[in-house]
Amino acid sequence: RIFGKNLEDDANLKGILLQLAGLDDEKPFECVGTISEVQAAISTINKIRNKKGKLLQEIKSPEIHHPEILLQEFYLEHNLTEDYEKIIRKAIEALKYD
Repeated sequence: RIFGKNLEDDANLKGILLQLAGLDDEKPFECVGTISEVQAAISTINKIRNKKGKLLQEIKSPEIHHPEILLQEFYLEHNLTEDYEKIIRKAIEALKYD
């Protein structure tokens, strides 16, 4: 909604996603989570969504066992406003795992 298109179908982002997931030479951004967190996010998306975007179908991220543990950690040292922190905490609580 924010970008006006499904970023999961944007082939131009494949290189960046590979880097973020630690499957390419370097990680481009520090502010988007660790390699393990990105891999856990990809693993979780692939498990809970019936329809994957083309880009995620192509990414062969290592299987992360118990990604919910990693994704439910919340670091208190951040620059989020209180409103954004509430949104993120609510989204974390809403994650459903088998």
